[in-house]
Amino acid sequence: MIESAQKRAVIITGPDFQDEEFVYPYYRLLEEGFHVDVATKDKAVFHGKYGIPAKPTIDVKDLKESNYDAVVVPGGTEAPDRVRQIKEVLSFIQAMHHKGKTVAAICHGPWVLISAGVVKGKRATCYVGMKDDLINAGADYADLPVVVDGNLITAPHYRNNGDFMRAVIDNVKTGGRIDFKNYIVQKPWGYEYLMYQNENVAMWYLHIKHGEKTSLHSHAKKKTSLILLSGEAEVSFLNDTHRIKPLSKTMIRQGLFHSTTALSPEGVHIIETESPNDKTDLIRLVDRYGREGKPYEGLEHMRPIDHNCLQFMDGQEFQVKTFHGCKLSIEKFQDNSGFKQRLPGEILTVLDGGLVSRVGIPVLGPGDVTVSENLDRLNEMCVSPGGAKLFVVRKAS
Repeated sequence: MIESAQKRAVIITGPDFQDEEFVYPYYRLLEEGFHVDVATKDKAVFHGKYGIPAKPTIDVKDLKESNYDAVVVPGGTEAPDRVRQIKEVLSFIQAMHHKGKTVAAICHGPWVLISAGVVKGKRATCYVGMKDDLINAGADYADLPVVVDGNLITAPHYRNNGDFMRAVIDNVKTGGRIDFKNYIVQKPWGYEYLMYQNENVAMWYLHIKHGEKTSLHSHAKKKTSLILLSGEAEVSFLNDTHRIKPLSKTMIRQGLFHSTTALSPEGVHIIETESPNDKTDLIRLVDRYGREGKPYEGLEHMRPIDHNCLQFMDGQEFQVKTFHGCKLSIEKFQDNSGFKQRLPGEILTVLDGGLVSRVGIPVLGPGDVTVSENLDRLNEMCVSPGGAKLFVVRKAS
């Protein structure tokens, strides 16, 4: 259910709409706790292609952007063609888009978005029969089951209703941001998902298939660490390459272009920690899959998280979990005791707090990774006045 103030959505339609594209969004929004209005011209009752009535609660001329969090435009060939001729609807769509509120259309529904002038320069999809209209309006057409570009959401067919409405609801809940903890991100080289995050760091699990490689990319603002759990990999930079084996760590500074290739027949399993937490901080320089210069994957490349995925939540400190031949845990300490007397062979990533020198200079902070063998010397000269939260990796045997 939607938390805090009740969210409000409106579905705008006309005669001979596609029944499935009205009924499913209507009840899916109700299920999530939305107040749902149905808007038609002159508040007339219209019927779908198969006879389903759309009973209006508001006339389109009375629509106000300030009253809604989302607008959904169903398809059907006649309904959106009629709706796109109503100037009050176009003004409302423009206002919703300008305010960054969720604007969604399915099948032929993007005709209305075209007439409202909100698709130019945006990535979008639609029913295949009108894709030329979308392209001619200046959109970047994508043949995908759902496309999310900021607050604009489009889908091609009622068979995509599930993906479409999941995207709409997530878009409203997160204000246009994707809540990554709910998804597995499909990559051409494998997949990844979010294992843990706080305000300082995001920790991701990556599976790279044999012979595949990530793009040669950099992060201008964030530092990255890689912990190889199993398999053998090659980490490449602009001018050199390193082979890594488990358990090993690699720190990558801001702005450094890097790529990881899986050498093992079974692929590789990696934990990547980024600080700060910002998936938009990405520059792809070279990519064998044609993603050069493109942003991080959108919702159309994601599927729901499942029970096979390992995730850590706050309050699970000191719970040890076995994963790809390693013992993983998050440990929280009130002082620098967490950095003392560690077991040999441990890799530790700072999630919160850290170590500072006795004159206050930061030595280890959120996103930094080290090995237990280095800590004895650091503890001689450092303190952890606010304590620390650590992600600890060790061999299972």
